[in-house]
Amino acid sequence: IETTPRYTRAYNQKAELFIKMSQYSDAIPILNELIKYNPNYSAAYEKLGKCYKKLGKPSYAYRCYRKILTTTTEPEICDNAIIELKKINRASEKSEIRQKMKLC
Repeated sequence: IETTPRYTRAYNQKAELFIKMSQYSDAIPILNELIKYNPNYSAAYEKLGKCYKKLGKPSYAYRCYRKILTTTTEPEICDNAIIELKKINRASEKSEIRQKMKLC
C-alpha cells in the first residue's frame, strides 16, 4: 500500500483481514482510503456498512448501504443492501418504541 497507494486490491485485502479478525474500527480508515481511490466500488461500501453496524453505528451503516444503490446495478448486491437498510430501519423503529415506552 505504501509503495503503490492506488493499488485498491491491497486496501481491500487488508480491510478484509481486519474484518475477519473483528477489528472493525481498524478496517474503516482502510475502506475509506479505498473509496477515495475508487468511489464507485460498491463492495467497499458494503464492508464499511458492516463495520459500522458491528460497531453499533447504524446511521453510518445506513449511509453506506444507501450509497451501494447508487454505485451498482447488480441485482444481488442491491438486494442485499436493501435487506440491510430494512434491518436498520426495523431496529431504529424498535428503539424509538422502547424510548417512548420509558416515557409512559
